[in-house]
Amino acid sequence: MITLGIDPGRYKSAYALIQHGAPNKILAVGSVRNEEVLQTLKEQLSLHRPRVALVERPFKRKKHINGEDLAYLFNLSSQIQNWLTARGIKTFAIQASHPKAWIDEEAPLGWRQILTGLRYPNEQDIWHYLFNLKKQGGLVGYIPRNENRVDALGMALCAREVGRESQQAA
Repeated sequence: MITLGIDPGRYKSAYALIQHGAPNKILAVGSVRNEEVLQTLKEQLSLHRPRVALVERPFKRKKHINGEDLAYLFNLSSQIQNWLTARGIKTFAIQASHPKAWIDEEAPLGWRQILTGLRYPNEQDIWHYLFNLKKQGGLVGYIPRNENRVDALGMALCAREVGRESQQAA
């Protein structure tokens, strides 16, 4: 199964595609200006046909982001999600981490929490998780140092699990 992870940013969005297996294989990782994100995804979809995609949703209370940028990111995330869904890809919008996930049993986990099992994981935790997975032979391909690309790669890896959980819940 091929999965896609997308990390929308204020100016650029990162994407990654993974072929799941033993080992998982990184097919593509990159970042592109937001004006070009849908065209780039179209090109990547012509090369690789993902079945599941995760698109990161911004967290409403980010300290370093103003309301206008937050609204822009929400709109961009929704636009990407709708575009992928219209092409038959099962798409989920999910936060990186949910602050109440370890206090409130009803609060959903963020994709970083699902992937790492950590309470408050950050980009460095994702990079270390991917590096250790590669070191153990569970991942093949180049792991970038760019935080947004690492997040997209982590989401692509986590997308399979999120897709599986949603099928079990249905």
